[in-house]
Parts: sequence; C-alpha cells; structure tokens
Amino acid sequence: MVICKNGLTPLIWSIFVAADLMETTTTLLSPTPMSPKKTLITFDIDGTLCRSDATKTLVPNALHTQAFSHAFKEVYGIDANIDEIPHQGSTDQLILLKVLMNRGYNKEEVTAKLPDLVKSMIEFATSNKDKAGDGLQLLDGVKEALTALRARDDVIFGLVTGNLEPIAWIKMEALGIRHCFSDPCFGGFGSDHCSGQVDASHLDRAEFIRIARARAMARHGLRESDIA
Repeated sequence: MVICKNGLTPLIWSIFVAADLMETTTTLLSPTPMSPKKTLITFDIDGTLCRSDATKTLVPNALHTQAFSHAFKEVYGIDANIDEIPHQGSTDQLILLKVLMNRGYNKEEVTAKLPDLVKSMIEFATSNKDKAGDGLQLLDGVKEALTALRARDDVIFGLVTGNLEPIAWIKMEALGIRHCFSDPCFGGFGSDHCSGQVDASHLDRAEFIRIARARAMARHGLRESDIA
C-alpha cells in the first residue's frame, strides 16, 4: 500500500485536497451567498475504506467470506468457497454465479436461484453481525476524511460496492464509520443488479453508480440542477 508523507493513503489525501479546492472555487466564484450545489461522492468498500486482515483471524474478511459458504451449503448442499475462482473486483451475485458455474451447475438454473442465495447470505450476516469486524481493518485516514466530508453542506456521499447492501452497512457499523455517511444513507450495491456476465463486472458497477445517484437525489430531495 502506498502511503503519503502525511501518513494518509493517496485516495484519502486526494479527498482532502479536492475538498479544499471545492471550497476555494466556491469562494472565488460565488461573491454573493447562495445555496451550494451538492457534490456527490461514492466509495467502494474493500480495498478503499478497509482491507482484509488475517492477523487476528485465520479468515480475512471473515463474515462476508463465511456468508458465501453458508449460502452454498444451505441452497445447494455443497461445501464451496469463493477462493475457488478469481473474484477480486467482482460483485457478490456474480461471485455466487461464477463459483457455481465453475462447479458445473447450469447458468440459467443458478441465476433463478440467486434470490435464495442472496437471502441466505444476508440472513447469515445479520445473525452474526457481532463478528463483522473480524478479518477487516479500517485504512488510515478514512474516518477523518469521512468526518470532514460530513461536516460540509455542499457534499453528500454514500457507497457504490459489489457487496450486498445489508452486508455493506453491517461492515460500516463494525468498522465504526456507519454514522459518518450522509443521512439519509444511499448507495448502489451488489444486491441491486446482476447482469449475469461473470467476467464483466464493470458493467454491473456502472449500473450501481446510476442507482446510487438516483437514490441520493430521491432521499435528499435534489434535482439534477442541484448536483455539481
């Protein structure tokens, strides 16, 4: 991981710099008081806000990883785990699909059972949310950056992640940063959409961004002209 001289990761440092530039630009271009446009910011979770950490547990990102295995067992009766396939950067539903296709299951059949698999994962995670922080570490500077953004009236921010929505917020709670996000909360999640294209997760993520924007506007009472 790259760390700047000030001890922050490049991503978090760039947020502070961008916030300063936004404030300076607003001051220069707005000689009379006016309601500021809102800058919409979204964050991914794994590798952006936190990282997997196996120093205190044998399983990194333990709750999330175990939720997958639980769903495979409950719905298909098999012992399977996500490390059977390359899954970095993918979404939860595409990972479910890819693992089972790798085991020889028919894509159409698995797609039809995705709601059952998703339900099983969410139920497991919710029932074991006290362990959500096991195998996760908040990255340096994240809480400070989110707190600084929350204090601004010209920024709203949420999540765009391949995680299923309940699991995403359970992780944020476990890491102690759930309260830092804009309220009402919003985002685009792996539970919102699944293209079925297991090797093209970028298509799903693009859809998550559109969903997050629409939710931000609806929940914060914004129009298109209110977004910077």
